[in-house]
Amino acid sequence: MRRFTAAAAITASALGMTYSSEETIPDYPVSAADSPDMQALKKEMARTPTGRALLDFAEKKKIKLVEDDTIEDYGVYNAETNTFKVRKTLAVEDKINVIGHELRHAWQDVTLDYSKMGDRFLDPRSRWAMLRFIEADAFAFSMKLTAERMTMLRPHPMTFTAMAEVADKSKELARHARSWHGLSDQDYYQYAVRPSFAYIGHYVSRHLDEATKVAQAHYSAFTSWNAKVDEELQAGGIVAAEVNLNAMQSIFVTAPKNEEFIAWLRRFGGQSLDPVQKTTLADKPENVLLRDLPDLAVPAVLKPTVEKTLEACNALQTEVVRAHQRKTEKVSAALKPQ
Repeated sequence: MRRFTAAAAITASALGMTYSSEETIPDYPVSAADSPDMQALKKEMARTPTGRALLDFAEKKKIKLVEDDTIEDYGVYNAETNTFKVRKTLAVEDKINVIGHELRHAWQDVTLDYSKMGDRFLDPRSRWAMLRFIEADAFAFSMKLTAERMTMLRPHPMTFTAMAEVADKSKELARHARSWHGLSDQDYYQYAVRPSFAYIGHYVSRHLDEATKVAQAHYSAFTSWNAKVDEELQAGGIVAAEVNLNAMQSIFVTAPKNEEFIAWLRRFGGQSLDPVQKTTLADKPENVLLRDLPDLAVPAVLKPTVEKTLEACNALQTEVVRAHQRKTEKVSAALKPQ
């Protein structure tokens, strides 16, 4: 059993944690399925409440954590095998930060169901915002994990080999966590959430490409349906034509109402894994959520490209909806008794 020091307990209380100088926490349980190195890494990560909460979440969802020298990225998650691989050659603090980032993604998927939201008929601006929020929220939470380790552990275990900028941002967050009022939501928003949106500039092209691919996929799917409807109308298969139109309509009706989507975005930006805890984005206005934060990392020189790309995607989706409406009117006319 390990006892928190009085100084650590004061900090934990300021961070909104429940530990006190009179409480103890057990060492993290060792699993025989883990390698000795992974056992040691989990024990190290579990030294603070956020790290332990993330590991408990992984255990509950049966997410297996392994080290792997062959992966190109720092961390890779395979949804089919429910396995997360972290690059073995990273320093311990890099590994813990990467694991925190990726487990936050897993939490987003389980708790916020972002995969399901991504399957819906989002307008391109909303899809762009969704992609930005998913990534920035994971960076912010991993910064919180690192800042917590900087604040609560003595001596400081900080040695980064790959993510110096993340470490610097975490130090700033830790400095505010040491203040008399602890890490308030305002601090977390100012020193973790907004900096994380500003940090994801290297994702601009990737997120634009993804938004474009989805818009093109919708357009391609409708083009295929449209051709089938025309063939069926020419062959006198009016009922079959109507069935194909209804299949396309089933995509459009998945589009969330604006207020529903905005409410969903506000569920990001929280400091914990508690799905009902109020987040730092709960009271932010719509323009901040759809415009300010998603575009924060976009360099001025690229902003026209972002807007032009999203407008082009929107034009594709608008054409799909309008063309579907025209074809529906044509099929309806064909179905009317002569």
